[in-house]
Amino acid sequence: MKAVLISTDLIKKVDGTIKVLETNTNTWLSMDWNLYDFTTFTSFIQTNNYSEVHVITPNYIKQVSLKIKEICDSINVTHIEHLLSNDAITVPYIEDSESKLILRFSYDTTAVIDDEYCRDKFKLQSLLHDQTFGAKTFIPVEVDGVTIDDFLGLEEFNYTDNIPNFIVKHRHPNYDKEIYPKLFKVQNLTELNVLKTTLEEDTYLQEFVQSDLVEGRRNIIRSLDFLYGGNLDIINIGSYIVTNQIEETIWENTFDENGLLAKKDRPKYITHTANPINSEHEYVYDIDNEVAMSDGTRKPFSSLILNDSVKALHIEGLDLNETTYDLETWTVDYDTFIQNVSIQNTSVTATRQSSPVSQLFIKITLNDGTIWNDVKRSPLLVKDNNSIRFKRVNDMVIGDTIVTYNFVDEQVELKTISNLEIVFEENQILGSMDVEPIDLYLPFVATDFTIVQHNLCKSFCNNNSCSDSKQCGDCTWYYCNK
Repeated sequence: MKAVLISTDLIKKVDGTIKVLETNTNTWLSMDWNLYDFTTFTSFIQTNNYSEVHVITPNYIKQVSLKIKEICDSINVTHIEHLLSNDAITVPYIEDSESKLILRFSYDTTAVIDDEYCRDKFKLQSLLHDQTFGAKTFIPVEVDGVTIDDFLGLEEFNYTDNIPNFIVKHRHPNYDKEIYPKLFKVQNLTELNVLKTTLEEDTYLQEFVQSDLVEGRRNIIRSLDFLYGGNLDIINIGSYIVTNQIEETIWENTFDENGLLAKKDRPKYITHTANPINSEHEYVYDIDNEVAMSDGTRKPFSSLILNDSVKALHIEGLDLNETTYDLETWTVDYDTFIQNVSIQNTSVTATRQSSPVSQLFIKITLNDGTIWNDVKRSPLLVKDNNSIRFKRVNDMVIGDTIVTYNFVDEQVELKTISNLEIVFEENQILGSMDVEPIDLYLPFVATDFTIVQHNLCKSFCNNNSCSDSKQCGDCTWYYCNK
């Protein structure tokens, strides 16, 4: 028996009704297994007396294969993994039989559901647009010989709210997420008709469906289902809410003369506003951001090259092998740290940078007035009660104590966060670097002192063991199997 996992994104409106947005295979899913219920799925394996479960998965979600293995082990069924590269579009041939369950989590260009309805949003909308759970849609080309325009016959309307009410989406995946979807405020029928005429190739127009609010944020519901057999029967394994990046009321919306919502406001209404290849870079650098070099000078991040020697902070108890600990849970006693701290050298082993991106940053203000912008996943060294540990910027709160190093006084200094603010910046260069053997380096945030940053574990992630490792918690899907 063959089965495929699909994710369906839904909107629950304020009135409680549901609208279907899209469906996908080869989908990212949360690895918090508490969100799911595998009871029916496990019973399905047992009831059908499968002796083997084959799991076909891209490397970036390899952990789901480990979860299936855990289930198989618990019921004495053989688990066989078929690991694919992240960009694979075909799957290996596995001879089907009554004793095998073949689970596919990856994309397959030869499968109808993948190539017709997941890859091509026009085809999906042709099925949904006239259903009660579909959104009103206008597609500027014929789909299977039919022109789709649910807005035909719409009566004259006036719209005065300062929130978007129409959205332009792209037909195919892998579009530029810094541009699409585009959100518009359309105030009357005339503006709507003009908007229809401006659609670019392979785009379509829909009413923008507002979800109910969860802690002040718009959101989608992601439902996960196995489709199996010739009748496409369904086994649901659960669903969860994905909230948008910022609260809707964080600042006022801005629209241009054509009603297009400003870039800074898009994170209020859609979940992804940056391209993955850029959003997975974690440290901001430009010509003004400098790192402490081993010879006592400072060098901009953008000028660093392989084998450059930079200064690092020696921390007693921090293993030089960063794959042996989980960065998010590692900790050491503060007194042990402060009694053994010293400045040592480490070498640059890799540098990366993105194209210019426009996205949200967190402005950090310290109690001495120092201010800098960072990205949410940067792991910084902090003092927490009587210990030190690494904490992501996104998890920090006012009052947290950041460990810094003062190069004038040549000593560790503790500084308190006095304010945190979400800001939006355009056309920023994001980048990161790896250093070895000590996995720390010291970027300046003021004239005299630096913060203490830890490698992302990208050098470790360049092999297949990344996805099934519980170590180095900042490992990201983009770096697994590149």
